[in-house]
Amino acid sequence: MKILRVVALFFVAPIIFAAAAQAAPVTRTAPPFVDGFYSINGNDTTHPDVELFVGDNGKLIIGGAHASGASCAPSAAAEAAGAELTIDFYFPRSIPISASGAFSYTGEVIATATQNELSANYDGTASFSGHFIKGKIVAYKTNALIGTLTSPSMCAASTPTHVVDQWDINDK
Repeated sequence: MKILRVVALFFVAPIIFAAAAQAAPVTRTAPPFVDGFYSINGNDTTHPDVELFVGDNGKLIIGGAHASGASCAPSAAAEAAGAELTIDFYFPRSIPISASGAFSYTGEVIATATQNELSANYDGTASFSGHFIKGKIVAYKTNALIGTLTSPSMCAASTPTHVVDQWDINDK
């Protein structure tokens, strides 16, 4: 009988511990800043929709057509190029993150024809800077990144510029 209890313990204990681990909120501490996906909280309309993929052990905001970028209401110039309700654009190169968590980018951004239903790619410029928050970050609950994004060539003048993103552990 005692052997049965010991054997049962080996099979049941891992299941109980796994369930307890899933119930606790996932947290990370920084630096280093963790790889993963960072985005606005839900349907937040008070901040620009900036979605970032962090990689290289928290040292880079990954650029490229299928990585970090933003969405906004199109500027008059972007509307003239064919953008309608929103325009999605990406940062063509990766943005380094300093050891303190700061980052800065000023340069070209690209809205692809296929993603935006445009007749051709539309290029503009943007300025994006900010910093990652140090310390305890709870996924989906605490702000992990604060910054500023401006892109008059892409975004309407009414677009908010203050960026606030959270860490999304499920989308890497």
